[in-house]
Amino acid sequence: NSKQVLLVQTDDWSSTTGTMSVFGWHGVVWKKQLPSFPVTVGKSGLGWGRGLHSVRKSSDPVKKEGDGRAPAGVFTLDFAFGKQESDNPHFPFFVTTDQDRWVDDPRSKYYNRWVSLAKVSKQWSSAETLRRSDSLYDLAIVVGHNTKKTIPGAGSAIFIHLWRGPGMATIGCTAMSREKMTYLVNKLHKKSNPVLVQLPRSEIAKLPKTNRIRLMADQ
Repeated sequence: NSKQVLLVQTDDWSSTTGTMSVFGWHGVVWKKQLPSFPVTVGKSGLGWGRGLHSVRKSSDPVKKEGDGRAPAGVFTLDFAFGKQESDNPHFPFFVTTDQDRWVDDPRSKYYNRWVSLAKVSKQWSSAETLRRSDSLYDLAIVVGHNTKKTIPGAGSAIFIHLWRGPGMATIGCTAMSREKMTYLVNKLHKKSNPVLVQLPRSEIAKLPKTNRIRLMADQ
């Protein structure tokens, strides 16, 4: 049911960089919205995540908490957040405060959830601060990895966010320039059910030629 797809391709499972292509569904065909651009992923590459896809048993890496891998697969894009209001009324956006955290402690009942210190008592040993002193979360999009029927330890706090610089890997997210991040936040539309498709090229090559993702990747 998606009409917006962000397609990230990396050279292999261990690659820390890749390219993103943005596609929109125009009734009968997918159209590329702008030229492909560079992104960075986890410092350990990619590993199968928990999203909309099914994963066959294989020797491929699987995303786990703290492994430095970004999740591979197909994922919803749930909402965006940042330091200032968004100009896009069509996609949910939340302005962060210094009270906002994303819990990454697998032992916490709040694991892989956004919480506010103003509303809940601290019941975790570690969490991501969402209003950071650096610029990484000035703009960010929440990736729906391990958010439905959350499994402790399967990975948390997965975002698309600003990078530290070209080629500089993340600890498990997907990152890009401010220009491209701003474009995405302004372009997404909730009614289009936007998704992130993130895979090594070897996995895309395994898809049937009739698969639309394969056809998009070939453009």
